[in-house]
Amino acid sequence: MMKRLFAAIVLYISIVVSGLSQDATINNHEISYKINSNYKIHSEEFYSITVHNKDGYDLAVYQDYYDKFKKVTAIEILVFNNQGKKIKKFNKNDVLDIALNQSYEIDDSRLLIKDPEYGVYPFRVEVRVSSTQKGFIGLPTWIPRSTFNLEVIKSSLVVEAPADFVIKSLVENEVEFKKEQILLENNQFLKYTWSVRDLPAIDNDMVYKEFINKQPKVRLTPEKFAYDKNEGSFLSWSTFGDWFLDLNRGRDSLTVETIRFLDQLEKTDTRNVIGQVYQYMQDRTRYISIQLGIGGFQSIPSHIVDQKGYGDCKALTNYMKSMLEYLDINSNYILVKAGRDVPDVIEDFPSNQFNHLFLGVPMTEDTIFLECTSQTQPFDYVGSFTDDRNVLWIENGSSQIIRSPIYGEDFNRQQTVSKVTIDKNGNSEMQNSIEQSGFFYESFQRISQLSATQLEQYNYSVFPYKDFSIDNYEVIEPKNSDPVYTAQYNLSVKNLARNASSKLLIPINVLQPVDSYLEVNKYAKFAEIRRSFLVEDEVELSLPDGAYTQMTPENVEISGDYGSYSVTLTKNETSILIKRRIKIYKGRYEDEDFAAFYNFFKRIKSNDTKKIVVESKT
Repeated sequence: MMKRLFAAIVLYISIVVSGLSQDATINNHEISYKINSNYKIHSEEFYSITVHNKDGYDLAVYQDYYDKFKKVTAIEILVFNNQGKKIKKFNKNDVLDIALNQSYEIDDSRLLIKDPEYGVYPFRVEVRVSSTQKGFIGLPTWIPRSTFNLEVIKSSLVVEAPADFVIKSLVENEVEFKKEQILLENNQFLKYTWSVRDLPAIDNDMVYKEFINKQPKVRLTPEKFAYDKNEGSFLSWSTFGDWFLDLNRGRDSLTVETIRFLDQLEKTDTRNVIGQVYQYMQDRTRYISIQLGIGGFQSIPSHIVDQKGYGDCKALTNYMKSMLEYLDINSNYILVKAGRDVPDVIEDFPSNQFNHLFLGVPMTEDTIFLECTSQTQPFDYVGSFTDDRNVLWIENGSSQIIRSPIYGEDFNRQQTVSKVTIDKNGNSEMQNSIEQSGFFYESFQRISQLSATQLEQYNYSVFPYKDFSIDNYEVIEPKNSDPVYTAQYNLSVKNLARNASSKLLIPINVLQPVDSYLEVNKYAKFAEIRRSFLVEDEVELSLPDGAYTQMTPENVEISGDYGSYSVTLTKNETSILIKRRIKIYKGRYEDEDFAAFYNFFKRIKSNDTKKIVVESKT
């Protein structure tokens, strides 16, 4: 009896503890696609989810979409209370149907959404949906456990297709697979089944990108596809590139006004000509997302961009390409998975892995890369949205994966020159001139779009001080197309130095701490530095009248595989010159590798907190 009681207590404790990190449980999730020889898909989806608390509630809200190609034909939603009693039932007529039209977007898609409108936890929701789709370019990646604190008891994906219809798959991590031949509609079909069981909830103590990388998943792509009756192939990157070129061929007409501008350009310096055309495009257009029908892949003609003054990434890139072609300058589309924290395109799995387009212009010695959707983007700089990743270079008969530009520490630089005057109470007046280039420059692009109130809030977020005011702020904008700008701040900072009896303790780093440049998660044992960078600070520290330096830390230099760090201090009777230099290399560190990197990081952080001791002569 005592053993059974002890076992029951242990079981109860384990349930309570596991529930703390478990917002919801997918009891069963089944997705099936039936594909016919005419590129039509019939889809069936069923899922049963138990919501344990309010943090899991969003997972019980049904959401889907439809457009001219996809139709949702039936919806049934059932809600059960904790005792398993059905308390609500909804069908398609109860679902909210709204336009999927966000800011700067023209879209013929519609959003379907239904809130279960129940909040007594735990409760269970069962959803059954049927839909059809005419033509497709790919199938969604199947990720059974797609978020933190979600348990999955059972989940499966089934695809049925004609025996001669090739479906390519890429399986990551542990997934069960079964393939069988069946007879459907008097024709031979192949049935593919992928399934997982008993995936426990995972706490959000790791970055989401790493979480997704480690999930069981299945990527699917057809070898042949059709979209709006335009047939294509993923037999190779080259065949897909040819499809994209054919889809966008003959859309290069220009207005008389633009042709007149192009004709009057001085053609002696090709790079300069491209720069002038790029500036012309930026001055005349703005970005707006257009997803009408096949518009997700096909550009609107260039003369319409000319007339309307707007376009999506395809339209604006095609507009730029059309103008260059008129000048007999060859250029190439580049398809990319854009974003600042997105997975890289898988090179050996030709499929639709892209969401953006920009332009490459081959030159004799190098290639010019042009981001055409921004009115403020510098010439030949794609930025963190599309840099350093696999992209598809589109070229007739030879499209291939290349690497987009990698900007190193000589390009991603921040240089600060600061004059700091400290009074006897430890308060200070600071004059900071901050020059930023490359990746750091992108803060200028952000602030240039802010209102006065937003800009003030941003400026106060720049500095790490607890009590300070910004007395003056000025931006020196780039004088040319280089991604470089300078911001100047006059600050009043209270308690920059700490009073200790008759002494002042001044940190050797009075500017940004190293934490502000590095994302380090010591709990998840993970760090990723996406881009190499260089930070150089020069601080002239003026001492209070009648004070002298009693002690300064020794000069320090730390270097290794991860980068380097140095601090030098030069003192005279009334001031101290502090120079700090931080160079960090691109890298990704986890598990055992993280320990060594974190030690390097801690050494820098520890040195930054060392103090200069100043004492009054009186």
